[in-house]
Amino acid sequence: SLGRLDRICSKLRYKQELWEESIPSFILSAMAKSMSPNSPQYAENFLKGMIQKHKQLPRQNQSPNPIHYTSVLNSYAKRGMASEAEQLLQYIQSEHKAGNLQEGPGSAAYNCVINAVAQSNDPDAPQKA
Repeated sequence: SLGRLDRICSKLRYKQELWEESIPSFILSAMAKSMSPNSPQYAENFLKGMIQKHKQLPRQNQSPNPIHYTSVLNSYAKRGMASEAEQLLQYIQSEHKAGNLQEGPGSAAYNCVINAVAQSNDPDAPQKA
């Protein structure tokens, strides 16, 4: 019957929306955990693509969220990429302040930046962390 078909299609659309929301998190998390030397750059490029797509077609489920940003920060932290982590944190803060992000950086984001500074080769790292 049409009613049953409509319910099935509705469930499939709901599952597809959940899947679309989950894919970026899975990809960025995998990149952050990867030990490939290029994974921070890949993660950053993926995040930039998400930001561009959201600016072109603003849909709530496609906008980068704190988990996405923190995954990229984590990727930087594992490689001691302190300046990149600090720049991304400043970007998150400015976008939140401008009203473009609903949530600002959480404690996990700040911890990633501290870890990036601590893992860096900067002789002033203990003072910065």
